Amino acid sequence: MVGYKVYTPLTLGYYTSNGYNNGTWAIEWWDNGLNIWKPWPSPNYGNYFLFIRDDNGSVGIGKRPTLGKLDVAGDVYANGLKLTSDGRHKTNIKKLSSCKDKLSRLQGKSYNKLISQKGEPGLDNIKLDDIKDTVKYLTILYSRENKKQEESRTEFGFIGQEVGEVFPELVQKDSLGYYYVDYIGLIPVIVEALKEDSQTKDSLINVLTGQIATLQKVTALQEKTIISLQQQINDLKKNCCPSKTKSAKVDETATGISSSDDNGANGSVLYQNSPNPFNQNTKIAYFIPETSISATLYIFNMSGVPIRTIPIQDKGYGSITIKGSELNPGMYLYTLIVDDNEVDTKRMILTE
Repeated sequence: MVGYKVYTPLTLGYYTSNGYNNGTWAIEWWDNGLNIWKPWPSPNYGNYFLFIRDDNGSVGIGKRPTLGKLDVAGDVYANGLKLTSDGRHKTNIKKLSSCKDKLSRLQGKSYNKLISQKGEPGLDNIKLDDIKDTVKYLTILYSRENKKQEESRTEFGFIGQEVGEVFPELVQKDSLGYYYVDYIGLIPVIVEALKEDSQTKDSLINVLTGQIATLQKVTALQEKTIISLQQQINDLKKNCCPSKTKSAKVDETATGISSSDDNGANGSVLYQNSPNPFNQNTKIAYFIPETSISATLYIFNMSGVPIRTIPIQDKGYGSITIKGSELNPGMYLYTLIVDDNEVDTKRMILTE
C-alpha cells in the first residue's frame, strides 16, 4: 500500500530502474493526501499535478487544495458553465441596493501573475550545459520557457484586498491567507447597477420634460402679456402721443447706433439694447433733444409692474448700462418717457 508505515512511492515510466525519483510519473501518500507528481526529468520536478486531501476529499490540480472542493493552479477552459441557482436552496434572500455607487469604487487593474510554486527544487538550479540526455534537456528547457511566457502575459482583473473593502461578501481567504474573488458574484451587482443608471436617466428625462412643459406654458403666457401690453401702448399713443416722424440722420461712426429707428416725442429716440439677449451687462442707447425738459427710463417686468426708474440728466446721444446681477433671469420691457410723453417701448431678455 502506498505510504503505509514506510514512505514508498509508486513510480511509472522510463528510468524507474534508477530509483523512485527517476520515473516519468509517481504516486505517493504525502502531506496528508494522495499526490500524483512528476519526478522526471529531475527529482520533485512537478509536485502536486493531482492531489486529493485526506481530511475533506478536496482535489487540487497543480497545487495542494487550500479552498473549495476543486482548486486549480492555472486557467480552466470549458464549453459552458452552469451553476445551481434554485431558490429552494436559498434563504435570507434580499434585493441588492446602491450597486452603482459601490461598483464605481472598484478599480480594474492590469497585471502579470507570479507563477505558483516558482522554482521547484532541483529544476531552476540545474545547469543545462551539464545535461547529456537530449530529451531531459528539452523537457527542462521547455518548462522554463513556458513559465517565462506565463509570467509575461498581461491579464485584467481586480485586486482581492481592494474588492474586499467594497464587497466583503465576494472575497474569501484560503488556508494560506491568499485572497479569492467571486467574479460570478459580481454579475448581479453589475445588472442592478445598470438598472439604477437606467432609472436615473428615466427620472431625469421626466424632470426635464416637466420643466420644458412648464417653460412652454410660461412662454405662452408671456407672449399673451406682451401682446396685451403692446396693445395698451398703442392705445396710449393714439390718445395722448404725437405721431412719430423719421429721425434725423445719426452719425453711425460716432455712436454705433443705426439711424433707421423711428423718432418718438419731440424727436427723441429709444434704441434696442445691446447685447440682447444678455447674461451679464447690456447697454440701452437713446437720443434726447437738448430742448427737452425731463427724461426717464422705466423698466417693467412681464406683468407690467415697474421695477426700476432711471432719471436721465444728459441730453443728446447717451446710454445706460443695465447690470444682469441686479435682475432675475427673464424677459423685461423698458420705456423711455420724455416730457411726459412715451417715446418707445422695447423688450430685453436676461438669460441664466
